[in-house]
Amino acid sequence: MLPLFTIARSAFALYEISEATGVIGFDDFAAALGKIAVKMALKAHRIDRGALDDMVALARERVPQATGTLYSGIEGEETDAYFEFHASAQHIRANGKLSPDYAHFVEFGTHPHDESGPGGTSVFAARRRKSARHGHPGTEAQPFFYPSADEALERRGLAMEDVIPDAAAEDGWELG
Repeated sequence: MLPLFTIARSAFALYEISEATGVIGFDDFAAALGKIAVKMALKAHRIDRGALDDMVALARERVPQATGTLYSGIEGEETDAYFEFHASAQHIRANGKLSPDYAHFVEFGTHPHDESGPGGTSVFAARRRKSARHGHPGTEAQPFFYPSADEALERRGLAMEDVIPDAAAEDGWELG
């Protein structure tokens, strides 16, 4: 959005100059800049939407699948203000509570650790945890989220380089 802001700020500065000095043709120039700014915004939005779709597709290609919970939890959402790419691997348990989100553990892996049984703070719960403890060997990282985002954002950056020149060229402007 910086180029759009820069053009708008420049157009306003030119408007002030026009008002102060009476430059002929300023209104046509300002209208042309406004038209280019709209085209740039639309092109940038399409590129951003495409990058979000790429992130989701790439992450779904890369994610290991056991139950499909994590696969279906990879989503891209567009709001009025931004695009959001997220992954979640939670489901509702039989007791109605959400399970832990294991997406982070798939992405980054885990170290060897002890797993405990049901939680609680009473003496009985502590005994139950101690008896239920067993070693977990850890899991290897299986990155799917950040590599997908990085790859899609790199392609987005390359595509954004052409937004300003393409929008200007459509109206016969040349950028030097």
